[in-house]
Amino acid sequence: MRQLKYFIIVLSALLTACSNIENATTEDIKKECEKQNWEKVKLMCEAYIKKDNKNPIVFKSLGDAYLSKKDTAFAQYSYQKAIELDSSYIDAIVAIAEIQMNSKSSSSAISMLLSNIEKMPEEPQLYNALGCAFRIEGNDNEAQFNFEKALSIDPNYIVARRNLGVLQMSHYELDDAILNFQTILDIEPKSAIAHNYLGLAYALNKNNKEAEVEFKNAIKCDLKYVDAYENLGYHYDQQNNLTLAKKFYEKAAKLGSENAKNLLKNKKFKEKGK
Repeated sequence: MRQLKYFIIVLSALLTACSNIENATTEDIKKECEKQNWEKVKLMCEAYIKKDNKNPIVFKSLGDAYLSKKDTAFAQYSYQKAIELDSSYIDAIVAIAEIQMNSKSSSSAISMLLSNIEKMPEEPQLYNALGCAFRIEGNDNEAQFNFEKALSIDPNYIVARRNLGVLQMSHYELDDAILNFQTILDIEPKSAIAHNYLGLAYALNKNNKEAEVEFKNAIKCDLKYVDAYENLGYHYDQQNNLTLAKKFYEKAAKLGSENAKNLLKNKKFKEKGK
C-alpha cells in the first residue's frame, strides 16, 4: 500500500510538472529565464508555440535557451522569428548581432545595427552593440563614438559606460576611465565588475593603494569573482609580497583560473611554500 501511495505521489508530481510546462504563460517563461533554467524554458516555449506562434517574447526566450546550449543556428533562427513578429524588438536584434560578432562576422553585425539605427535612432542598446562591433573590427574611434552616443541618450546605461571605460583604459586615457568606473559605482555601488576595472585603472595609473582597495571591494561584492582574486594576487606579486600573492593566486586557482594555476608554478612560489 505504501509503495502504491508513493507511485501515486510521483505520478501526480509528474503530471503537475507536465501541466506547468503545457500551460506556461509568458510570465512563467520569463521567471524560468531569470533562473536560467534553460531546459525548462525550451520545453515551455515549444509547448507555447504549438498553441500560439505569434508571440515574439516566447521566440526570444527560446533563442536564449538554444544559445545556452551553444546552438547558435537555432538561437539565431528563433531571434529572427521574434524580430519578424516585432521589428522593434531591441533585445532580439542585439542578440543576433552578438552571435555574428562571436562568429567573426562583425561586419554583418555592423550592417544590421546601422540599418536598425536608421529606423530607431534613440535606442542606446543599438549604439552600444555597434560600438562593440567596431571594437572587434579594430576601429576604436567609431567604437568610442558609439559608446558615447549610447550614453548621451542614457547616461545611466552601465554596460556602455563600462565598455567606454575599458576602451579608454586600453588607450591609457586613465583619468577618463577612472571617472567612468566611479560613475558606474555611483549608480551601482555593489558592482564587482566596476570595482575590479577601477582597480585595474588605478594600477595602470600607479595608484597602488587605491588599486588594492578596489580589488578587495570587488571580492567583497562577489566572493567568487575570479578576476579580482587574480588581480589582487598580481598586485602583491608586483610588490614582491609573495605570501599574499600566493594566497590570492591559490584562491583564483580554486575558482578555476588556469592563469593563476600557471603563475603558481613559478619557482619563487614553490620555494615560498617550503
